[in-house]
Amino acid sequence: MTKYQILKLERNIITISFEDRVSSLAIPVVNGLFIEGDEFETYVQLYIQNELNRVPVKGSVEWVTPANVDSIRSRLSNTVESIRFNRNRLLGRTDFRVTGDASNDVEAWKEYRLALRDLSDQPGFPATVVWPVPPAPITDMLGRPMTDEVGNPFVSN
Repeated sequence: MTKYQILKLERNIITISFEDRVSSLAIPVVNGLFIEGDEFETYVQLYIQNELNRVPVKGSVEWVTPANVDSIRSRLSNTVESIRFNRNRLLGRTDFRVTGDASNDVEAWKEYRLALRDLSDQPGFPATVVWPVPPAPITDMLGRPMTDEVGNPFVSN
């Protein structure tokens, strides 16, 4: 058994620390209740073992540890890669708004998506980025908001 510490619980997402790593995982909900007790412990231990057995490709992955988390956050805060990553997340979660049986505000969503694609054309990019405001809230697959009220994306952990 690997020792771990629960650092944060938000909705059904826990952030844990184990073997100099920090990781977040979703806790399953069964019949409207979180798993608990031995079932919870088994779930977390399986998750940890899967994480420990992953082999990163050299140069493509930097493990997030308590020692380097602040450094990684500061490097990603306004990099082109981070901006494109967040833009692509928002585009992906709004595809359905402009296709098929889309809602009645298709034009507003098309304008929003165009503004996302044009982020790199803004003066001062990437040091300064003004994110467009979505016509309606955008949520991830767990129902969590992906932007604040003025369009700034929440950083995905």
